[in-house]
Amino acid sequence: MIKELDIEQNFVEKLIDLKYIYRDDIKDRNSLERNFKAAWSTVSQDMYNQPGDNPQQEQQTNSQEQSSNSSNQDGEVTDADFEEVK
Repeated sequence: MIKELDIEQNFVEKLIDLKYIYRDDIKDRNSLERNFKAAWSTVSQDMYNQPGDNPQQEQQTNSQEQSSNSSNQDGEVTDADFEEVK
């Protein structure tokens, strides 16, 4: 008869073979979720801080350029340049 302890040990060995790491600080689902949210927050912040990869930052830059291009020196509003797509 297979004991529960043997099953657990075999399972842990398979997880180690798959490069899983035992973490003392993660004991339940709440601690797992807190860890995940902290890690995800760090990674996503790093992604947004990379120059040229932030669509929101590009959109702000484009709208600032358009607003500066849309008014001439007299303060009058002019049409923006456009390209017709066929």
